[in-house]
Amino acid sequence: MSKTLPASPATSSPPAKPLGNYSPVRVVPLGAVNLAFVSGLTASGHAPDDVAGQAEIIFARMRELLVEVGGDLGHVVKITTFLTDMGDYERFNAVRNRVFAGTVPPPASSTVGTTALPRAGCRVEVEAVAVIPAA
Repeated sequence: MSKTLPASPATSSPPAKPLGNYSPVRVVPLGAVNLAFVSGLTASGHAPDDVAGQAEIIFARMRELLVEVGGDLGHVVKITTFLTDMGDYERFNAVRNRVFAGTVPPPASSTVGTTALPRAGCRVEVEAVAVIPAA
């Protein structure tokens, strides 16, 4: 997908370009459904200092990417989160729980502690897998 993505309502500026040669989202058609793999997202470019604010930006961007490919956050079946400080887990988890409150069952989830992320100032990165009904 090579489209320029619109600004996120949570950020009011376009998402940063990927740091490497990869797709922000990649869709694999599987007959009646499509698998959408969302690359790791950060709040780069305008990251607030707190993990909750960064998580809000990340989930807004994730929603935009999924809408671009015919889905939404309700189609997410798995997220993987990377935190630079595991002390931020509860604050991140509060945002995640609110974002996926209407998703039954909620997505499977893994959280990994890491010493750093590729973009300066980013405290959290989230990637996702979604299963979207084929059009």
